[in-house]
Amino acid sequence: MTLKFNCTNCGKEIIVQFLKPGEIAKCRNCGAEVTVPGDAGETDEQPVYASQRISQQEEEHLGIVQKESLAGRGQRFLARLIDSLIPAAPVVFFILAIEFIPWVVVGILALLAVLVIQILFLSMFGQTIGKSIVKIKIVKISNGKNGGFVTNFLLREIVNGILTLIPFYSLIDILLIFREDRRCIHDFIAGTCVVRE
Repeated sequence: MTLKFNCTNCGKEIIVQFLKPGEIAKCRNCGAEVTVPGDAGETDEQPVYASQRISQQEEEHLGIVQKESLAGRGQRFLARLIDSLIPAAPVVFFILAIEFIPWVVVGILALLAVLVIQILFLSMFGQTIGKSIVKIKIVKISNGKNGGFVTNFLLREIVNGILTLIPFYSLIDILLIFREDRRCIHDFIAGTCVVRE
């Protein structure tokens, strides 16, 4: 059942799909928590993001992450490009210095240092080095906050990395950036979205 009513705080229209009269909805315009009135009318209109397969809790909190705050597709592409190039420097260094064993060790250590820094950035700030440079970050769609190590690294990077073994998975994952909410498969896996700082 989809209900439509006006926010008692800002007067803007609210459309909810999973809530009943008496339950609390969050206004996507002002962020106020509003009780769904008993006289809320049924509607055929769909709330924003209703096409996604999301949980009731996520639907209730979607107002926290406004569409206007979502990171741009270009920003996300540039951040990914930077993150892809950063590990390349130690690898090239490693290849060029293959004759000199001490330099090989330095190259390996540099590569490990980049990996550790990326993990720390993801866990503490919801950003990779590239995302930090471009000024975007990963947040949980349920509360608009950083998801930490499990969400940002294990789910978005490791689980998603394993899934890339499936033919065409990476292509499909990338193409979902053209959705209105710009969430890719790895965002759905982790319950995240990418926003501007």
